[in-house]
Amino acid sequence: MAHEELIRPEELAPVLVRATGDERWHRFSSSLIAGGKSNLTFELESEAGALILRRPPTGDLLPRAHDMGREARIQQALSGTEVPVPDIV
Repeated sequence: MAHEELIRPEELAPVLVRATGDERWHRFSSSLIAGGKSNLTFELESEAGALILRRPPTGDLLPRAHDMGREARIQQALSGTEVPVPDIV
């Protein structure tokens, strides 16, 4: 499966524009970052800069096994502490 099918750029681009407030996210390139053990990780690049996209794997999943919302909430809660975490868009 091509990674474009996994991130669906035509659906993701408007979400990125709304989340960042930057129209330049209408056009971006993507590359799969290999080596992840579970959730898929992509680097997205546009004239606006670069972002990392994380998403659950495809296929049958156990409920809550790959809860990306939980991952984001934990990272947001750690923001501003001594624990290094990325900004969540």
